[in-house]
Amino acid sequence: MTKVYKWASSKDYPMAAVGDLEYELIPQPDGTSTMHPNTHPFMDGERLEGAPWPDKVGGPLRSVFEDLPLEKLLVWDYLHVVSCYTPVVSPKLRRVLEEVAGADVQFFPMTIIGKDGQAHEGYSVLNVCAMVQAIDEKRSVLRERLPPLPGEEEDPDYHPGYYRIAFVAGDPLQGHHIARQADPEIATIWGSETLKQAVEAAGCRGVAFEDPNDILARQYDLEKIFGEKYGTGHA
Repeated sequence: MTKVYKWASSKDYPMAAVGDLEYELIPQPDGTSTMHPNTHPFMDGERLEGAPWPDKVGGPLRSVFEDLPLEKLLVWDYLHVVSCYTPVVSPKLRRVLEEVAGADVQFFPMTIIGKDGQAHEGYSVLNVCAMVQAIDEKRSVLRERLPPLPGEEEDPDYHPGYYRIAFVAGDPLQGHHIARQADPEIATIWGSETLKQAVEAAGCRGVAFEDPNDILARQYDLEKIFGEKYGTGHA
């Protein structure tokens, strides 16, 4: 079976290098403002066509990083923007993605702004234009719902994820080198072995392609500790 990896931040990526999307707010009659309804069009796993970019998202995209100056952001080829739901990439990482997965990627300009107020216009938002159901849900092991921590209320929006993922037989990526998981609740992006090797060979900083079962196994260990600590009895 074809190996599948999860797009993730590398272990050395600093928490301070997390930005937030600056989006257009639409004034309302009552004096309040709301987010433009198409600010996040990247979750659909399809090419954006038929409308000029500003009309699609409500204006040019800008990311503000409040904890690091611009010079310390530009050393990373992948930047994490929490409200963008898709990677922001450097010109070097963009070239790799275009070479390996050109038919399945689309890029739009993103202005990066550091805490010093300096701006840089060389980065791009990555739109992944393929979506696959890579997970075989029937053979995957669901985790149990964990209770809230003492003093916390249960989150009604919490839904179980996976402890141990089983991928569909054959090629889970269906011939793609990069694709989104077909699940409207998550922003998971899968990558192929070929893409992983190309990104690593280019020395792109900030991005890692991780075995999702290794990630979830580590998470499972943490939740076992959680259960032992609070007496929830999770094995």
